[in-house]
Amino acid sequence: MVDNDLGFQQVETKCPSQTKTFLFISNDKKVAGCLIAEHIQEGYRVIEEAVPEGSEGEKVMFERQRAWCCSTNPEPALCGISRIWVFSMMRRRGIASRMIECLRSVCQSYLGMNRRG
Repeated sequence: MVDNDLGFQQVETKCPSQTKTFLFISNDKKVAGCLIAEHIQEGYRVIEEAVPEGSEGEKVMFERQRAWCCSTNPEPALCGISRIWVFSMMRRRGIASRMIECLRSVCQSYLGMNRRG
């Protein structure tokens, strides 16, 4: 379901022993979010793009439709997020951020907001 919602084809994990899956369970005992992370040696930083002026709705639409650009220079990294997904009716409630914080905690390495792992 997560892969379909994200537009991924069903792909096997390259190294399951190096992969961690986090599920966010809602108060009514349903999966509301999923984060799949893996141990990596290096990664490519996402290049920030300025959000154009406009209403909150226009900003949200921009975030949903924009293309992601990455640096071509590899940087050392501890872990990479393969997939992060939140059920559509539960979005904009901080669930993805909470799963990332959980990942940081489990990795026992605090990654500052300027350092993505």
